[in-house]
Amino acid sequence: MEGYIEAGEKMGLEGEVLHKFVQQALERDERVKEREAQRVEAAKREKELELESQKLEAEAKRQETELEKMRVQAAERDKERQEKERERQMEMEKMKWEAEEREKGKERERQMEMEKMKWEAEEREKEKERERQMEMEKMKWEAEEREKERQEKEAERRHQLEMRRYGPERGALEEMESARAKAPKLPAFVDGKDEVDAFLQRFERFASSNGWREEVWASNLSALLTGKALEVYSRLSNEDAQDYDKVKVALLKRYNLTEDGFRNKFRQNKPDKGESPEQFL
Repeated sequence: MEGYIEAGEKMGLEGEVLHKFVQQALERDERVKEREAQRVEAAKREKELELESQKLEAEAKRQETELEKMRVQAAERDKERQEKERERQMEMEKMKWEAEEREKGKERERQMEMEKMKWEAEEREKEKERERQMEMEKMKWEAEEREKERQEKEAERRHQLEMRRYGPERGALEEMESARAKAPKLPAFVDGKDEVDAFLQRFERFASSNGWREEVWASNLSALLTGKALEVYSRLSNEDAQDYDKVKVALLKRYNLTEDGFRNKFRQNKPDKGESPEQFL
């Protein structure tokens, strides 16, 4: 204030004018101080606002961080929940699969047991069928043996009749009878039933397989002949009757199995069902 008075006096102000000058200067100072105070206060408020803004921003960031943390935690919990749910689903699928596999295993066992029972039943039936077939074969074989025995007896009877009928040739027939007693057990030739060429072929194979000397073939064959075949043999000379080839030719000729006879027979015959051309020939 004194400074303003001195300044006013220097300016030649006095009395009321000086007082007014000083008063105005003081009022200016007051206004300047007030404005400074206001500026300081404004700066202070601005600083406070800035700090508050920083605090709010920091709080917002903290809250954002907290929210992000919560979102992450929520995502982790959701992921964990989904993982547990997947594990539960997998466990349920595993239990379901195991139950189905057990059921399939039981079904397979049932099927296998049924197949086994079916197979055993079929095998028993097959065994019964085999036994029936064997029994039938046995009965058939026994019937054939009885028929062979009957045929042999019938051949023997016819042979005896032939021997009595060809009295003049009794010596040759007695020789045939002796050969018949020594002959192997082959079915006798039945006139009207057996084919002479097939019979001779079987005889030759039997004789060869048993190692007979060809010198005895004719005498052994004579023991198996009956009917017309025996008649052909009995009409041969003693020398020709010992030659198998001549006996064979005489028999084939008697049964018309010459070249022309074979040709006619081939034309008339037909192969049996399932018989190959080689077998037919």
